[in-house]
Amino acid sequence: MNPKLIAKDNSLNVLMETRAFAQLYPKYLEEDAEIHNLKLTKTEVQIIHLLNDGMSNCHISDYLNIKIDTVKFHTRNLYAKLGVKSRLKAVQIAKIKKIIE
Repeated sequence: MNPKLIAKDNSLNVLMETRAFAQLYPKYLEEDAEIHNLKLTKTEVQIIHLLNDGMSNCHISDYLNIKIDTVKFHTRNLYAKLGVKSRLKAVQIAKIKKIIE
């Protein structure tokens, strides 16, 4: 058999398998896309990790060398993006969305 035909056939098989996988797991793919749609800033990601570590706003402020009002600003934005109203819920949702482990 012609090697070019074999390579083309293998490529088609991989493409078909990928499409089949995507159809079987659309929720998995949507969640990944949802994480990217959150568009968390670098500081928001740092803050959610520090919230997960149990740090207070004051400790986060000292750790990141920013004002406490700036911590509160980023935390409010983080809550809005995650659709929550508390630190605990923010951490829980961040774990579910695999933003933090």
